[in-house]
Amino acid sequence: LGYIVPFPLHRPVDFQDSSSTRLVLPLLSEKHVMEVKTTLVEDVQPQLLLFLRKLQQIEVWENTSGIRQVISKSTIGDFTHLRIQKSTQSVHLEVPPSGPGELTEVTEETWMVHKQAVAVPDAGKGSQNTFLQLAFRRSDGECTSKPQQQPTFAWLPLRSYGFRFIIQADWCVPSSREAIIASHPRNQALRDALPAAFAAAVDVCVKRAWDSAANASTLVGQGLHMNPDVLRALRLQLGELYDVIPLPGETAEFFARSPDSILEKLQSVACLIVRRPASQSDVTTDFITGLELPLRVVREQLP
Repeated sequence: LGYIVPFPLHRPVDFQDSSSTRLVLPLLSEKHVMEVKTTLVEDVQPQLLLFLRKLQQIEVWENTSGIRQVISKSTIGDFTHLRIQKSTQSVHLEVPPSGPGELTEVTEETWMVHKQAVAVPDAGKGSQNTFLQLAFRRSDGECTSKPQQQPTFAWLPLRSYGFRFIIQADWCVPSSREAIIASHPRNQALRDALPAAFAAAVDVCVKRAWDSAANASTLVGQGLHMNPDVLRALRLQLGELYDVIPLPGETAEFFARSPDSILEKLQSVACLIVRRPASQSDVTTDFITGLELPLRVVREQLP
C-alpha cells in the first residue's frame, strides 16, 4: 500500500534509554550498505525541520566513512534559523568532533514563515480551521540568480509544482505521497486561499523592510530621504520577494492557475519602490522614496 510498516526488534547491545526518541533501522542486506548510508545522509535536507513543531534537531551518523550531519532549528517570531553542520572526520556516536584537523563545514539558512488560518470543508462538521504556511528563504547578500524551485509540503516534502517558496498545508495525499489529490474539496479550498496568503506575506515582509529603512532615513513629506546604502539594502530585501513571485506558466497541474490569482491579489499591496521629485520648498534633497501599488505605478507610465 506504499506504507512502511515497522515491527519490533530485540534491543541492540549498546542501546541506552533516554528522554529522546531513538529509531534503530538495521539493514537486512550487506549488498548496498555504503550506498544506502551515503544516500541517507544526502537525503536528509534542512527544510525537513521547518514545519515539525517538536523536532528541533536531526543527527545522521555513518561511522565507517566518518560522515556526520547535524541539522538544528531555532525560531524567533516568524523567522526560523536552520544550522547545518557536516563533518568528514571519523567520529564516535556519543562524542562530537573536537580534535585538531577536523573537516567540519557549517552553513546556516534563514526562512521567513508566514502562517494563515484557512476554513476548509469537513464532511462531519461542515467546516474546520487549518493553517496554510508559506516559507521564504532569506539570502545573506545580493543574489545573481533566481531562487530554486521548492517542494510543496504536507509536513514533509511531496513534490515541486514550480513555486520558488515552500507551501505547507495539511493536504490530502495518496499513500504514495507523489502528489496532491486535485479533486479533493479540502485541497481545493487550501489552494484557493494561497493568493490571499501570499499577498499577506508580501505585505508583512515589505512593511518590515520599510520600517527598517525608515529608522535610518529622514521623513520628507509623504516619503523618505534615503542615503544610497539604505536604499540598496531595501532594494535587496524587496528583490528577494520579487524573485519568488510566480509568473503564469511557471507552475504546473494543480497550481497551474495560481500565479494569475496571486498577481491579482498583489495589485492591492504597496510593494514597489518609487522615487518622486521632492517639492520645491524642500532644499535638502532632489528625490524622495516611497512605496506604491503596482497598478498605480503601471498606469502612471502609460501615455
